[in-house]
Parts: sequence; structure tokens; C-alpha cells
Amino acid sequence: MRRLLDRLRPWRAGPPRPLDGRLVVVDTETTGLDPRRAALLSVGAVSVTGGQLDLDDGFYQLADPERVTDPDNILVHRLTPETLAAAPPAGRAAAAFRAWRGDAPLFAYHAAFDRCVLDRALVRTGEPRLAGPVIDVADWVCLAEPEFAARPPTLDAAAAFFRLPLLTRDRHNAHADALVTALLLLRLVARRPFTDTRELARALRRQRLLRAARH
Repeated sequence: MRRLLDRLRPWRAGPPRPLDGRLVVVDTETTGLDPRRAALLSVGAVSVTGGQLDLDDGFYQLADPERVTDPDNILVHRLTPETLAAAPPAGRAAAAFRAWRGDAPLFAYHAAFDRCVLDRALVRTGEPRLAGPVIDVADWVCLAEPEFAARPPTLDAAAAFFRLPLLTRDRHNAHADALVTALLLLRLVARRPFTDTRELARALRRQRLLRAARH
């Protein structure tokens, strides 16, 4: 039971916030796929206000991983050691994002990964973790579409299903992936409006528990 509760921590409802206010969608690029070990390379975010993308309110910051980057990772993210060496340490990059976000509700695709990476970067430099839940847009896709009820699709698959532009030239760029996730969020809001973030988070938690019970 304790492990289950720990897995659900990022989806706890938190105080209700209206979905027509400022929402922040975040994405990270990292040195690997294990959030407990991967180092932050970049963080990108966009905001949605009043049901529309606010293209003047975005965030993008590279981060120095302070370790040797695998050559395969350079090919994926196109971020060279020389480029990253000029960036601030990961903790400072994560703290800058937290300050830019303010208290806006936070969304991400496969949110547990991004939250873990950002929180680790913050804690390593003595900064507090991100406040409030991070709502998982991948879980929202599962809730909205029976086709994905058993398992969340990749961001590419979800974008293709909803006929969203993939920005393929900029794939594995944190800001571009945050933008695609924000467009997906807008489609989901239009399909099934929720009163506020608490109602949404509770619906996603129930759906996630049902999915876990089936396996």
C-alpha cells in the first residue's frame, strides 16, 4: 500500500484551481530514461491562459549536467558538451523554472518523470521541491480515449491520434515537446471540460487505479 501511495503522490488533487486560468505545461530533456539517475539537460515550458496558448509567456533553459554526456544522447538531443558547459547547473535551471512558473497548475506528459528530474535537481542544491501536483496529460489521454484505456500512448502516438503537428525537426527539444503537450491539453479540455484541477486530478487518479488493478 505504501508503494502504491508513493506512486500516486504526483497525482494527489491539491487545492482546486480553475482550468481557465494560467496553466503551465513543462517538458525536460535528460541524460537518460531513469529519472532517479538522469541529469537535467534542458527544461522548456509554455503557458495556456483562458483556453489559449500564450506564445509570449514561455520558458526555456539549458542546464549543465556536470557529467560526461553519452555520444548517443548528443545525437538525440543535439546538445553538445560545449553548449551545455556554458549553461547554469541543473539546480539553478530548475529553480529559474520554478520562479517563472509561480503558483500556476503544472502539467506534463508522463509527469512523474519530469517531476522527479526537476525535484532531484532542486534538492541537490538545497532548494525546495516543486509545489503542488503535476497533472499527467498522458493519463488524461487514457481517460478521454477508450483506445488508450489500458496503457498511455507515447507523446508521438497521442499527437498523431489527435492530428496535432509533431514539429519533427524539433523533437526531443524541451520547449517544442512542451508546446505539443499544451496543444494536446487544449484538445482534451475541449472534449471533456472539468470544473477545476482538483476534479480533474481525482478523475485521473481513479482511472490510474483502475488501470493498475487490471494488471
